[in-house]
Amino acid sequence: MTKTLNASVRQKVGKVNSRQLRKNGLIPAVVYGSGQPIHITLSEHEFNREFKKISETTLIDLNIDGKVKKVLIKDFQDNLYLNKILHLDFMLVDEAKTIRTHVPIHVIGTALGQKEGGILELITHSLEVDCLPKDLPEAINVDVSNLNLGDTIHLRDLPPIAGVHFHGNPDLAIVHVTTAKEHNLTPQTQEEAAEPTTTTTPAKS
Repeated sequence: MTKTLNASVRQKVGKVNSRQLRKNGLIPAVVYGSGQPIHITLSEHEFNREFKKISETTLIDLNIDGKVKKVLIKDFQDNLYLNKILHLDFMLVDEAKTIRTHVPIHVIGTALGQKEGGILELITHSLEVDCLPKDLPEAINVDVSNLNLGDTIHLRDLPPIAGVHFHGNPDLAIVHVTTAKEHNLTPQTQEEAAEPTTTTTPAKS
């Protein structure tokens, strides 16, 4: 899925200029990937309308003063208190070249173990992938419907996605169904629970 954003080149940079831009409802941003970075501004209203949340997996047609460049969001700064985006970094994308980015994990279904009182734990929230821009998935869907208590889905268990290569250790745990008791153990009590229990019988005199 590709979104479109309009932008303008800015001539002045620096903290003072950036603060003034934000007061005027604009977001300062930088586009990387073509030699010299391109300093731009975007409408805060337009960006918030298009993006309910920021994702590295959304391809963007960035219209900079009439010239369209395909980009991904690579980084951002925000103010959680004001709920405002303060700055954005974009990376140019060549549609003929492989890109590397992070894709979020999306859990599908209800595990069998949950119906028995178990707790589903999402251990890995995103995966690093290589793919062409046209093959970039918005999310990696993980079906947990067949998981019983104690079951784990590892990276090696994920079904392949055409044109997408997953990075990481094949043994990387993605999602796990645990009991409520195990879930509530602290690291210290987990250690204690793992140690064998020994009983000492007083010696007879």
